[in-house]
Amino acid sequence: MINKGLVKGCKLAEKFHNKVVRERDTKGYRENLGYDLIQKFKEDLDKIIDQSEHYNDYCICVNYYTNLCDKL
Repeated sequence: MINKGLVKGCKLAEKFHNKVVRERDTKGYRENLGYDLIQKFKEDLDKIIDQSEHYNDYCICVNYYTNLCDKL
């Protein structure tokens, strides 16, 4: 069974990624594109996923976001 927090976390990652893509398209590519928002992403993810109970899901979402950033 997939945790609902995991699904919401992945959607949050895609939301942040889309924001970065829009920034790239308007302002151009720059170094650390997407990675500068990772702290904000983690803060928002903390509100969705309780790390004490679902740390694995939390890590999956963070890894998913960093993989999306790597593809830029």
